[in-house]
Amino acid sequence: MGILSNIVANAWKAIGKILKFFGRLSDAKRRFLDDREQRILSDMERGNLPPERFPELERIREETQRINKLKELSENIPKNYNPNYYFKALITVLSTMNRVADSFELNQIYTFKYIGKTPEWYDLNPVVLVTSASGLYFEGVNFHWKDAPSYVESPFRKYKFERVQTKFYKIMPDELDYVLKIPTFYPQKVHKQ
Repeated sequence: MGILSNIVANAWKAIGKILKFFGRLSDAKRRFLDDREQRILSDMERGNLPPERFPELERIREETQRINKLKELSENIPKNYNPNYYFKALITVLSTMNRVADSFELNQIYTFKYIGKTPEWYDLNPVVLVTSASGLYFEGVNFHWKDAPSYVESPFRKYKFERVQTKFYKIMPDELDYVLKIPTFYPQKVHKQ
């Protein structure tokens, strides 16, 4: 294998490790919230105390509800629809969670509609960890390409701001595992003219 092939192979391995980490993060968060809620409920019962004495309980329930929205969507989504149908369902849920933005923060995960122009493969509905931005472009890791490495050499992609067709919809790291179970991946090819 050449040096470039080694770099590409290592990039795909790194993406696998990142996804595994985010999946574990999601599981750990859910276990932590469940455990904390049970401890509070036990303390309330033992001391015959009202819920108002435990303001953390409301925050835990809100956080659990947040995680459950995307978990439920990923588990109950109908089969055999177009990826755009699933994308609309996903952004509808993210919108109800106030995750819509005109721009993004670096090192955060977003989904958006994108129309490529460069003669190559692109993902119409990418799920991207944004790593850098400058001028007309931003760059990041599109997690969708992990399922189709034969289309592209690298999951690291460059996006032109003017080609973004929607707002940015933020995805929390502990939600990524659920979001990637929703079939929004829509590879498209721009052919040379």
